[in-house]
Amino acid sequence: MQQNCPCETAIALLKDIKRTPTSDLPQYDSEKIRLIFDEIIGLFDEVEQSKDERANPYKACGLLLNHQAILRNKRALLIYMNERINRLQRIRWETRSGVIPEQIRSNVSLVEENFFKCYDQNLSEYMSRIGLDLTADLEQPPKNLFVEVRVIKEYGEFVTESGNVVLLRLNTRHFLPRVEVEPLIKQGYLQHIG
Repeated sequence: MQQNCPCETAIALLKDIKRTPTSDLPQYDSEKIRLIFDEIIGLFDEVEQSKDERANPYKACGLLLNHQAILRNKRALLIYMNERINRLQRIRWETRSGVIPEQIRSNVSLVEENFFKCYDQNLSEYMSRIGLDLTADLEQPPKNLFVEVRVIKEYGEFVTESGNVVLLRLNTRHFLPRVEVEPLIKQGYLQHIG
């Protein structure tokens, strides 16, 4: 069996996420993460077994290398997790919705899904307290406050801010507030007409 260089799996994990466009979220790679944890445990065991031999300069050098490999693996895991969290936050801001888009839902771990729900809840609560939708597109003010939309994917009941209930069935047309339907347009449920 060929022995891998220390931190090789961690470097591969970071390269994988770097190759993926920042607008996408790659599959959560639990196998590589498990291998990195196993490597950390193995390196730590080696350090613990030979710490009494640190008077030998060759052993001391090996201890230092193993310790640095542990730290590098730890940093790589933290970078990987931080990048995934940043992408989930960006998705929340771009979709303006607390729903993870269908195309990436299978790529999210259970812990990340819980983070997304908590982040959405905190952001929504904050925006309601200050009375401002921070996710609205502020670069270009809308020309019309209401837009005509066509339902291209079955959604069901939609409750507007004014309390009206609108049934969004496939191929139906509606005239609704732009701010309220933009998230549904971005998620692919509605299509802007005109």
